[in-house]
Amino acid sequence: MATIRPYAEGDYKEVKEILKEAGLFDNSWDSEENILGMIKKDTESVLVALEGSTIVGVLYTFLFGAHIAWLFRLAVKKTYRKHGIATLLIKHAELSLKKKGITEVGMYVNANEVELHMFYKKKDYRSSTNKSYMYMWKELTK
Repeated sequence: MATIRPYAEGDYKEVKEILKEAGLFDNSWDSEENILGMIKKDTESVLVALEGSTIVGVLYTFLFGAHIAWLFRLAVKKTYRKHGIATLLIKHAELSLKKKGITEVGMYVNANEVELHMFYKKKDYRSSTNKSYMYMWKELTK
């Protein structure tokens, strides 16, 4: 069973590989310097999933004002997909954000990724439109 913990220095190489494999890596957004800046502001803004000592998944969160947060860069190694790891990352992030007073969490999802839409809808996320990227969100109840 996977475990979730905050990103730590030394995780970068594995996180970068996971993001590259998922086609999500960006030299600026996902630079080691940028990630370290994120965790300096909020130690739980980057979460990693582990199987044993191997990092197999990652998820970023961003606080947006007093009550809203964004999920960003959810990625799991291909060989570990469909094992509930993304679900664990989301649940951990939602609980952490809820403790911080966040009442809504959202993300942008590529409108062409039907499988992703279904994944998030199963987790009670709603969607806004059918444009190239659709905003999906969930209210975090107390």
